[in-house]
Formats: sequence, structure tokens, C-alpha cells
Amino acid sequence: MLSRLFQRPAPHKQPLFAPASLQLSEKVHWLARRGLIDPLSYVQRHVRGDWGEIDEATRQANDVALDQDNLMISQYR
Repeated sequence: MLSRLFQRPAPHKQPLFAPASLQLSEKVHWLARRGLIDPLSYVQRHVRGDWGEIDEATRQANDVALDQDNLMISQYR
């Protein structure tokens, strides 16, 4: 049985919002500079409401932030 942390709702097919600005972690910048990941695929997941491996409280905060045009958090492995 999967923990609640990994039970994600299905992402939307269309973006939920247009990103105004993005803040990537230093680790993501490091990986991208070396060509080890493409951040665009994660940004595409984020704007469709797939926020990755976050807890339920953060997921609920993201839902509220979406309605209020505030900061949303995502985390991917």
C-alpha cells in the first residue's frame, strides 16, 4: 500500500495557470547545467497540477494558492 505522500491526483491535461516566475533549486540548476535533466518537463508537470512528491498539507496549500495566485511548491525525484 502506498503512503498518502505518493498518492497523487491525476494531473490535468491542460495547464492550470501560466507561470509568472519560476524558482528552481540550486540542485536543479546544477543538474541542468550539466545536461543531466531538462527542467521543462518538471515545469510542465507543475503547471498541470502534478506537484510531485509533496505531503497532503502542501498539496492543500497549493490548491489554495492556485485560487489566490500565490506561490505553489512542487518536488520531484
